[in-house]
Amino acid sequence: MLDPRVQAAYARLSPEQRVRLSLALADRHASSGAMIPRLDRTGSHQLFPVSAGQHRLWFLDQLRPGSTAYVVPAAIELCGRLDQAALTDSLNRLVARHESLRTTFPSTGGRPSARIGVPEPVALVVRDLRGEPVERIEATVEEARLAEASQPFDLAHGPLLRSTLLRVTETRHILLLTTHHIAVDGWSLAILLDELATLYAQATAGTPATLPDLAVQYVDFAAWQQAWLRGPVAQEKFGYWRQALRAVPSLDLSPDHGASGTDVALPVGWPGELIQGLHEVAKPLRATLFMTLLAALAAVLSRWSGQRDIVIGTPVAGRPLPQLEPVVGFFANTLALRLSLDGELSFRDLLGRARQACVDGFACQEVPYQNVVEMLPPQRRSAPLVRVMLALGNDLATEAALGADMTLKVLPPAPTAPKFDLTWEVAPDGTGGLTGRVEYDPALFSQATVQRLHQSFSDALGQAVTGPDRPLDLPPVTHVLPSFPAPRVAPSGEAVPRDAIERLLATVWAEVLDVERVGVHDDFFVMGGHSLLATAAVAQVQEALGMPVPLEGALGATTIREFGVYLRELGEQAGLDVAGLAERAASGTNVHVPGAAAPRALDRELFRAAG
Repeated sequence: MLDPRVQAAYARLSPEQRVRLSLALADRHASSGAMIPRLDRTGSHQLFPVSAGQHRLWFLDQLRPGSTAYVVPAAIELCGRLDQAALTDSLNRLVARHESLRTTFPSTGGRPSARIGVPEPVALVVRDLRGEPVERIEATVEEARLAEASQPFDLAHGPLLRSTLLRVTETRHILLLTTHHIAVDGWSLAILLDELATLYAQATAGTPATLPDLAVQYVDFAAWQQAWLRGPVAQEKFGYWRQALRAVPSLDLSPDHGASGTDVALPVGWPGELIQGLHEVAKPLRATLFMTLLAALAAVLSRWSGQRDIVIGTPVAGRPLPQLEPVVGFFANTLALRLSLDGELSFRDLLGRARQACVDGFACQEVPYQNVVEMLPPQRRSAPLVRVMLALGNDLATEAALGADMTLKVLPPAPTAPKFDLTWEVAPDGTGGLTGRVEYDPALFSQATVQRLHQSFSDALGQAVTGPDRPLDLPPVTHVLPSFPAPRVAPSGEAVPRDAIERLLATVWAEVLDVERVGVHDDFFVMGGHSLLATAAVAQVQEALGMPVPLEGALGATTIREFGVYLRELGEQAGLDVAGLAERAASGTNVHVPGAAAPRALDRELFRAAG
């Protein structure tokens, strides 16, 4: 237990000072080696825990099998005389070095686990495009990129890395590396490309392949994260998010009626002169450029929505310790930053609020986004917490030498299905300005609307430079409470379970949801359920009946009545008397059906901590 004097001193620190203290302590732990322990890897076919982010992506994959929403495609242009054998050898060494690239995710009792495979040769598919008409080459390359990004992954069996080499000319090749987000994030791609360049250069020079040893791998982080989420520090950070997002409304930007375009991104940018002006405005408040962009975007969204309470998301690296910096895996997290625009505000006033929201939020960034969402009341979860994202990237190099006579260039990402309504993604352009794009959902917004939104953003930034102390032009405060879909209510006389199957389901749901009573028409998710609890409920039903219950179909049955119908259909297909199994479950005399999961107790707290 901490000395009371230490606790009192810590309480007096500002949030920003706490951030600096946490980073200093992490650095001290790094130097002493007292950080994430390495798990024992002895034994074949060993299963390891998954991280909260991996659990969420696994669940989404179960919910929508064959989805490519989280496929991560990368295209690298290689210019020069390519040594294909050296390239293949370098890819093999990357897979051997990083366990995440050879990890699969089997399901055990309705829960995902991580299984690390042995290093195997990478299947580099080679396509020769030299016979293509010159005028068709670039179109063929784009078609190949889109086709590759459109192929789903099998998370349970893998592999989760695909590689294709397009031979355009004797001195120009396009390498397509495709992975799943459950195995990598943006930071990880930068690691892989940097190490690929190093290994290829060593292979072509005939020198031994040498890279610094990795102290830990991703499964070590996943196990550490599960323990951390159950600890006192995490609970304090949970408390921050619970308070910061109390009664948070949903952002309503009034989408275009009939929007149905095909474009999903709009190129954008701001000149260096404007960015330098923003730095000057931010300097007296000790604010950053990101905080300044955040304040301006909040003002724009407030004007467009007519709301004074705005939530904007931003991605963070999610690597809390230096030990994790060279590790490949899915660490990235999303922060939901909430800004109040109540009162008579100047831009400088709003920037101060944005700064505080960032300092507080980044101090608690280790809490997984899914856990934050699950803290919200059930009614609020019917609409996304974050609809708009703002990402300010680093000035990362997109070109590198690849051996003595080769260069590597990362090509702009191919368009993918947007994960949020709107996402501003910008980075330094090398001349002092910012460049990037706005991704948008074409089912919600036309390109013309997005162009007007971005112009409003640019105008707000310009006004911040020319008049930071002038009152903001904000909508009047209406104090209108957000509306949410009404919970499904059981019709009179039909709430009581009618047979043994529905009685079993009612018992399981009441336990999993921690409620006294569940009607057969009550919606699981409206009552407070979420992805992890749904998985837990299916696992308990499977255990009680002693028969396999596929998660995919079960998740589509959100009421007890619907779930009961689904179970009866499964029984008819398998020749099983599900009603009899449910009755025997109630009496404690059930038998195990081949193919069902082994019986296991439900650890509800573990499910919460794993998400």
